[in-house]
Amino acid sequence: MEFLPGMKRGMYINTGGLNIQENFMEATCNFVNNETLFLNWHDTLIIQTFNKVSANKVILRMEHPVAQGKFELILEVIFTKK
Repeated sequence: MEFLPGMKRGMYINTGGLNIQENFMEATCNFVNNETLFLNWHDTLIIQTFNKVSANKVILRMEHPVAQGKFELILEVIFTKK
C-alpha cells in the first residue's frame, strides 16, 4: 500500500475539503508495514485491517472480539484493480 508521506498515527485524511473525521468515529491507525494498515476504532470493539496482497489487490477485514482472545470476521471486502 502506498501511504502519503508524513502520515502519522492518529492523523485523518482530508479529501477535497471534506474532513473525514467529522463524518466517522475516530480511530487509531498503525502502519504495520508497507502492505498493512491496522485501524482500531475508538468507542467500539471493531478492528479493521487493510492488507495489500498484490499490486492489484487489497483485502479489508473487519473483526470483533469473541471468547478466549479470538476475533470473529464480520466483513471482508476484496478490492481489485483491472
